Amino acid sequence: MTSIASTFSSAGAGWLDRIAASRGLAARQASLSGGVTSSSGGTSGVTQVTLGAANGQDAGPVVYTRPVYALQPQRAWGATPEKGDTISALMSRNLGNSATLTLADQWRGLGGALLSRFAQAPETYQQSLVSYLAPVADAAGVEGVGAADAAAAAVDDSEAAAAQALSGLATGAATVGMSIRTRSGEAIELKILVNSGASGGPGLQVEIRGSDKLSAEEKDAVAGLASGLDKALEGLGQRKAARLDLSGLTGFDSGVLAGIDLKVENPQVGAAVESFALHLGTDKRTLALDGAAGEVNLVVDAAMPLGDVAPVRRWASIHQYLEKMEAAGARSHVDRQVLEQMKDAFRFLQAVGTPPEDEEAPKAGSSGSSGSSGTSGSSGPAGASAPSGAGVADGTEAVEVPRETAAQALQSGLADFDVSFESDFRKLNRYGAAREAGHARYHLSQSTVTTANAVTGGQSIGQTVSEQLESTWQRSLDGGTLRVDLGNYTAHVVKDSSTVATLIEASADGVAHGLRKTDRQQSQADSTIVDHHLAGTTGTPVHQTWVERLFR
Repeated sequence: MTSIASTFSSAGAGWLDRIAASRGLAARQASLSGGVTSSSGGTSGVTQVTLGAANGQDAGPVVYTRPVYALQPQRAWGATPEKGDTISALMSRNLGNSATLTLADQWRGLGGALLSRFAQAPETYQQSLVSYLAPVADAAGVEGVGAADAAAAAVDDSEAAAAQALSGLATGAATVGMSIRTRSGEAIELKILVNSGASGGPGLQVEIRGSDKLSAEEKDAVAGLASGLDKALEGLGQRKAARLDLSGLTGFDSGVLAGIDLKVENPQVGAAVESFALHLGTDKRTLALDGAAGEVNLVVDAAMPLGDVAPVRRWASIHQYLEKMEAAGARSHVDRQVLEQMKDAFRFLQAVGTPPEDEEAPKAGSSGSSGSSGTSGSSGPAGASAPSGAGVADGTEAVEVPRETAAQALQSGLADFDVSFESDFRKLNRYGAAREAGHARYHLSQSTVTTANAVTGGQSIGQTVSEQLESTWQRSLDGGTLRVDLGNYTAHVVKDSSTVATLIEASADGVAHGLRKTDRQQSQADSTIVDHHLAGTTGTPVHQTWVERLFR
C-alpha cells in the first residue's frame, strides 16, 4: 500500500480541496481497490491517507503539493485617494520604514494640511494607509491546479490580510489629538495615528471633523494654526531630544477662537515624549510633558490682567525667571534636556510671539528691566540673584526714582504661574557608562493679589515668589563607571527653598511705600563612601531672613 503525508495549515486546507477537485481524486479513489482511511497523528496539521493496492500491485506514489506563497510588501488604503488629494499624497510620502523614521518624519505636514483643508471646505475627512505583507502564489501554479486558480486564491488571501492590517492600525499607535473651539461655540476635532508596526503593519490614519457653519473669520483663524501645529509636532516627534516650539499656537486669534487643546500619546516606553498635553484658553494655559528626560508641568493664569507692558520689558522679566531656572538646573545637576523643556514651556506660555526682531531680548540685569522677579527677591534657592526692578532697592542702597515708575514694579507683563520639573538623570563617561546618576525636583511659582484700598483710593498689591529644589545624586570616585553596589562613590544632597513676599501700598497718585521680606534656606551635603563606609561629609546649611524697604 501507499502512504501519502501532506502537511498543511488551516489556510492550506483550502488549497488541498482545490487540488483534490482538479485531479479528480474521487474518481481515482473509486478505481482503486481497498479502503481509504484518514487519521491524525501526534503532529498537528498532518494528515495521512492510506490507499489499498490495485490487483496486488502497489499504486504509484501520489503526492499533492501545496502552492508556495511568496510574501511581498503591499499598501492598502482605507479609501481610494481622489485626484488632487494632497493629504493622501503626504501620507504616501511619510509612510516608510518605521525603524529609521522618527514620529516627526511621519507626522510631517499632515496636521497643517488637515487644518488647511478643513478651513477651505469644512467637512469630515478620513483616510488610512497601511503597509503589510501580501501572499502571492507561485505564478506557474501547481500541477493539476491552474495558475488562474492559484492567483485568485492569492488575491483572496491578500485582501483578507489588507483588511486585517487596516482594522488593527489603531492598536499600539502613537496618537495626536487636537481640539479647537470658537467663541461662537463651534468645534473642530483632528486626529493623527502612527503605527510603527509592532502589532501589525506600519501605517497612518488621519481624521478631521467639525461644524460646517464656520464664518470666514473662523476659517481664517483655523487656517492660521496650520504651520504652528506642524512646528509643534516637528519638535515633539524627535527620537532622542524632544523640543518645544509652540510659537505658532500660543499666538492664536483669541478674538475668534476660545481655546485649543493638543494631546500626544506614545505607547513606546522610554520615548522622548510619552505624553504631552497643552491647553490654551482664556482662563489659563497649561502644559504637561512626560518623557525620557523627565516630567515638566506649567500652569499660567491667562485671566490675570497684565496692563499695557512693552514687549521689551516683558521679555526682560521672562529672562529673569529663566536665569533662576538655569541656576537651579546647575545646582541640581539635572540633564539639560528637561531644563530646556521647562524653559521653553515657560517662554512660550508667558510670551506671545518672539523677542523683538530689531534687538536681542534683554537679559536679567539690563537697564529698565523692572520685572516681577526683580521686585520679589534677591537670590533664589540656587543662589542666583535676580536684579532689582526700577525704583526698588537692591539690598544695599535705595534708588530715588519717580513714583509712577516705582508703581509699575509688579506690573512686568507676566501672568502668575506655577512651573516644575522632576527627573531621573545620568551623566556618562567616555565609555558610555554612567559616572553619575540621581533624581531632581524643582518648583517655581508667582502669585499676585491686588485689592482696592478704600481709605487712600489706591491699591494694595501683594506678590509672592517661591522656589523649592531637591536633588540627590551619586558619582564615581575616579570618573569611571558608577557602581554603588561596590561601595565606592560620593553622595550629594541639595535642599533649597526661598520665599519672597512683596507688599506695595499704592495711593491714587502714586506709591506710598513698599516692603519686601525674603526667607531663604540653602543646604548641600557631600559625602564620600569608601568600602561601604562613610569616610567624610562636608556642607553647612544656610538660613537667611531679611526685610527691605523698597521705596523712599
